[in-house]
Amino acid sequence: MKAPDPLARWNAVERWLRVAERDRRGVLACLAADPPLCDTAAFHCQQAVEKLLKGFLTLAGKRGGKTHSLEQLGSHAQACGGSGFLDNGIS
Repeated sequence: MKAPDPLARWNAVERWLRVAERDRRGVLACLAADPPLCDTAAFHCQQAVEKLLKGFLTLAGKRGGKTHSLEQLGSHAQACGGSGFLDNGIS
């Protein structure tokens, strides 16, 4: 089996980060609206966290699957060492 291309993996991580950043900017726009669109902002917060977790899993060489569950994605991230980043002071 061919080893995964590290550059291709990093490019995929960067794609997840770009999409998460768009969601974060959407949150700011929703909160700046008059009146604030809190329910839509909350949706985009969830979306941003989902993309960040999928980016982390991609970096770790894992697949998050076709899920939108933060609980499942967080469990996958923790199982592949995600909690170690906080334990080591890296955030």
